[in-house]
Amino acid sequence: MKKGILLAGVMVLGAACAAGAEDRKLGVTLDVSYLTKWLSKGFAAYGSKGAMFETLDIDLYESGFGTKVVWRNSTSSGFVDRQRFDFRPYYKNTLFEGEPYKMNYNLSVGYEYYPGLGRKKAPTTYEWIFGFSWPEILPGGLVPRYIAHYEYPAFRDEDIKGLTGWVHRFGLGYDLELP
Repeated sequence: MKKGILLAGVMVLGAACAAGAEDRKLGVTLDVSYLTKWLSKGFAAYGSKGAMFETLDIDLYESGFGTKVVWRNSTSSGFVDRQRFDFRPYYKNTLFEGEPYKMNYNLSVGYEYYPGLGRKKAPTTYEWIFGFSWPEILPGGLVPRYIAHYEYPAFRDEDIKGLTGWVHRFGLGYDLELP
């Protein structure tokens, strides 16, 4: 029942975004990343082994709404049967356009799914992610970022120690342009 309601909501949202999108395009981005070591919330998720992340990002007609699907798989055997899918619908936008304190924000909810493990063995969680950045506030192209991330078990009867609670991330980014 809950999955049906969620699917209906996504379909209605998609139709609403497409309704006024004659001059806007559906955005599709495919990203493949290799990490020599992946740290997740402070611990090495795959030990000392690397990981591949394949990401499909669908932007619904420049409306701010979209969804990401991420397939994470280890280059070795081990953690969570070596693979995990993340499903992340999101909304992103900008506040205070044209001001020095311009703020980009991204609000998303995530669901982690482990296809190789049974429900009782998989550390399946929901995540709420609130991301903010200020691209105009510092000189020289430095961009401060803040992400508040809350995670909790997807099933009431799960007892996943250490996977419930808040993680706060602070960052300072710089886009380096190469010729």
